Amino acid sequence: MHDMKIEIVRLEPMLVASTYGYGASPEDEAWKKMAAWTGPLGFFENLKVNPLYGYNNPPPLDGNKEYGYELFIKVDKGTPPAEEVRIYFFYGGPFVVTRCDVRGGHFKDIPATWKRLERWCKHNGYTHAYRPGLERVVAGHDDHNELILDLYFPI
Repeated sequence: MHDMKIEIVRLEPMLVASTYGYGASPEDEAWKKMAAWTGPLGFFENLKVNPLYGYNNPPPLDGNKEYGYELFIKVDKGTPPAEEVRIYFFYGGPFVVTRCDVRGGHFKDIPATWKRLERWCKHNGYTHAYRPGLERVVAGHDDHNELILDLYFPI
């Protein structure tokens, strides 16, 4: 656990646009909807200005391969919703953050890193807040073989 680079951050409240997928690989469904909507609007051009987050909604249950996944991206006031894109206010809050590099298709590292982060939080006296854990896309939004995520554990 000591080799994890950890940061404590507070996400500020923000207006977001959200897409949703459900099934055995809902991330792909949510990604396709988000890319189709954001591409023409230019929100993917600067992920520091318009950060992109995702989370399981609902999370996978034991024995069930189907679950939900929601993506949301920070948008400006006045950004219109679309057929499969809703606009809402994300309230932010404090999080413990670590990096998860899944370049080359190492997607199984995501749940393993979540478990390590959860253990680190418990070991260091942080309790899970009643908000979802988030996966912020740092790189690879357009090529999942180059995907790098920051995992946000809510405290």
